[in-house]
Amino acid sequence: MFQKDSRVYQPTTNNPFKFSEYLNSQTKTNLIDEGFEGTTFPPTGWTKQNLNSNTNYQWKKGTSGHSGSSCAMVEYDPSLAQQNEWLITPTLDLTQLTVPVLELWWSMSYYWGVSPNNNYDFFIKASTNGGTTCTTLWKEDSAGTFSSFSYQKLAINLSNFATSTNFKLAFQYIGSDGAALYIDDITVGDLIPNRLDFQSIWSGYVTFDAPFQWSGYTQIPFGQSFPVTFAADIKNTGAATQNNVTLTAKELTTNTSASSNPTNPVTLAFNQNDTLEVADFFTLSAQGSYSFALTASSSAVNPTPYKDTAKVVVNSDVTGVFSRDHNNFDGWRTWNGTTGGNVDAYQIANLYEITNPTKATSISFVVASGTSNGAIVKVLLYEGWKRQLIAESNYHTITANQINQNVTSNPVAVTLDFNGTFPQLLKDSVYFAAVQAFGGSDSVWLAIGSTNEQPNYTMYIYDTDNLWYYYPKGSRPSMIRLNTSTSANVNEAEKTTANVFQNIPNPAKNSTRISYQLNKRSKVSLEIYDLTGRKVMELNEGTQNEGYHNIEINVSNLTSGTYFYTLKADNYSKTLKMIVQ
Repeated sequence: MFQKDSRVYQPTTNNPFKFSEYLNSQTKTNLIDEGFEGTTFPPTGWTKQNLNSNTNYQWKKGTSGHSGSSCAMVEYDPSLAQQNEWLITPTLDLTQLTVPVLELWWSMSYYWGVSPNNNYDFFIKASTNGGTTCTTLWKEDSAGTFSSFSYQKLAINLSNFATSTNFKLAFQYIGSDGAALYIDDITVGDLIPNRLDFQSIWSGYVTFDAPFQWSGYTQIPFGQSFPVTFAADIKNTGAATQNNVTLTAKELTTNTSASSNPTNPVTLAFNQNDTLEVADFFTLSAQGSYSFALTASSSAVNPTPYKDTAKVVVNSDVTGVFSRDHNNFDGWRTWNGTTGGNVDAYQIANLYEITNPTKATSISFVVASGTSNGAIVKVLLYEGWKRQLIAESNYHTITANQINQNVTSNPVAVTLDFNGTFPQLLKDSVYFAAVQAFGGSDSVWLAIGSTNEQPNYTMYIYDTDNLWYYYPKGSRPSMIRLNTSTSANVNEAEKTTANVFQNIPNPAKNSTRISYQLNKRSKVSLEIYDLTGRKVMELNEGTQNEGYHNIEINVSNLTSGTYFYTLKADNYSKTLKMIVQ
């Protein structure tokens, strides 16, 4: 199985889920301190040189900042024209610094920039004669294997140029048929002795000796139980060697905590990094939301308790939803590109693990701007690593109101039920929830979830060559959710007249779907009540045959709040809670 990655375009606003920048920052004077938050680009004193004549594919201000709302970025030119784009700093006098160091955060595609494709490169170059000639300081190849489109911290010691009074730095994007590049939070200043940075974090069930590493969830159904593991790639960006480097994880509500390496502490030299793990320190089983914080420390870096650390919220609720996103669309999206002017067909799937038996009812997904109104899609469910198809939906035509054109914290999701009998999901098994797009003249862009943690091989693509590929570690998963039955005992539920499932989505914004199973021909009605007991909606579905059914409910006219719906089938009735936003 090979890695696969898409050319992920920039969002239209900042990702609100950010992790730590500095664990023990110290005040220093910087010759450059640029986050590209100003209205002018390039910033005052900076210059850019362009090969590509289209300003859309030159250095420009982007909205995918690392710590703020902005960054500097270059998008790849889909016409495949050659790009050689330079962003150059003002002239610097490095003699003002004792140990000059360049620091920045950068993000690009490993798949398109390093392996298996080497279509574009990111160079950092230095000049001591004001830009007449330059020397290469760094290239993305030297970073080793990195996570695509996940900000990485870079520190370069500039001591070799400490006597230069006419010093400039240049950031070069060069290539054709590549992908996007982002840089942010660039500083040139004195090297601080003691500092640790988080490079990436992972949550979930991390198995370092396994070929696949599974990430944690943002939502799991009640009745499923998962141990929580955190891992973090921690880098020493201070001048001094750091001894006894430790990662600590804490669940903030229960105050449950644990630390890594209690008997085997880690030592990190300057610019060295290592991945530390806090394994199985908390089990998700009870209903509720959980917040986790991470702290790194060393003998010289005292941890500020749960300050400037990563936080991950995991929902364990009764909605029956498996999810790897925070229901937040920040503008990132993915597709499969084009061949010969036609859009490539594909399937994209999220991996989900089942710890207790249940039934799958449907798959929900979020489509983003660029999707063609009228595009045809369907959803499929595969079992096991051999990916045996066990369920699929009817074909669905995307409508304009299902395309999320703008950034939103509660995007519109499309939910497609499986045909026929809902498939039984087995204990301790893995499943792939997939969305299929058919290509041709229609584009389907899937929204990418805004998650704080870096996923570990949880998203897969079935490409035009009829092979499955996994997205490289660190690629944020698409917003594809697996919906399951919330019945505590499926077999017992099937003995009753009916079985009612939780509405999806819940919370609901504009519309929601209530699914139910009739075990015999029955007369069906639905009533919805607010918290005061006032009936706000009643629907008569008439007499329906045995089998699975669903009711689409328009909730756009309901006031935000909590409601209860009761489905009646002959003498049977069941009431469930629904949230309207």
